[in-house]
Amino acid sequence: MISSDSNSIYEKINALDISDKMKTKMRLVHDNLKKTKLGMPEYDMKGKSPIAFFSIWAFLFNILYYLAKEMWRKAISLLVLSCVLIFIFGCAEELLGIGMPEYVYHIITLIPAVISMQSAYYDIYRSKVLEQKFWW
Repeated sequence: MISSDSNSIYEKINALDISDKMKTKMRLVHDNLKKTKLGMPEYDMKGKSPIAFFSIWAFLFNILYYLAKEMWRKAISLLVLSCVLIFIFGCAEELLGIGMPEYVYHIITLIPAVISMQSAYYDIYRSKVLEQKFWW
């Protein structure tokens, strides 16, 4: 049985000026969100593939994706996270007097991309459906 609160959420999703595919993703997020840990969504899969909750576009264009979706606060947060990680590893490299392999820095740039991929639909849900303003 769907509660009246869920009905109002579904009505709000249906009224959004977004594609039908994105509306389906918003319903999927609403129906399967269990909780969040450190701002990252955790879903009840209910027999669904985890890929259904991931956005390949957010992975490929992470900061630009959030800017295009008008979530500039999250874009700034991801940019700051990238800069902080590069700074920490750069300082560690200098203090330890060792040269880190180039692939370490490539891995560092993947961290914000993976965060974007996993939380993109949840963030759009928070922004468009719940009308929240958020940094993380």
